[in-house]
Amino acid sequence: MRKEPPGGEELAVAAPHCYCGRLARLQTSWTESNPFRRFFVCPKSERGKNGCGFFVWVDIEMPRRERALMAWLLRTKREVED
Repeated sequence: MRKEPPGGEELAVAAPHCYCGRLARLQTSWTESNPFRRFFVCPKSERGKNGCGFFVWVDIEMPRRERALMAWLLRTKREVED
């Protein structure tokens, strides 16, 4: 269920249950192919482990131009931090 709060910038999203029956964990993608997209995963999933395999996007995919801009911003941020 999605609701738009008064500010309109964020979505209030009810966490679904994963295939294990647990509340899914909300995460944000930091990859260049899906920058800043939010998704739910099994709470038992960690790097390299998929838990029960539950995965669902919360946000719609950004248009290609915006994705490219966000990827460039992420690369630039990383270079400045290094």
